[in-house]
Amino acid sequence: MFELKIKDKTIPLNWGTWSMHEFTKEKNLTIQEFFQVLSNSQIDLGNIVSFIFIGYKHAALVNKVELEYTEFDVYEWLDEMGGMLDVNGQVMGYMKYIISSTTAVVSKKETTVEKKKGK
Repeated sequence: MFELKIKDKTIPLNWGTWSMHEFTKEKNLTIQEFFQVLSNSQIDLGNIVSFIFIGYKHAALVNKVELEYTEFDVYEWLDEMGGMLDVNGQVMGYMKYIISSTTAVVSKKETTVEKKKGK
């Protein structure tokens, strides 16, 4: 889980298969297009907000807590953090977390399929 630190609060964010599904559904993307979005070096504000908000909803589901914040709050968090372009900032840290989490999920599935083929 990733922790987004905003002033006097910490927002848990999670990323996994459910999050990928929600993001691809929201953006009407195939899984291949999702990976293109992840590998694109251009910053897209709408995608960043979606990544954060979906990660927040995923963490709330995992922790079995009610949603307290809205998508509008995510925009406010970005302002409070001082933006999203800082290479060493929280947004970039979260994107690295998403990439590593996604890679782990995909690698685990590929290994399982390879084991089944090789029996």
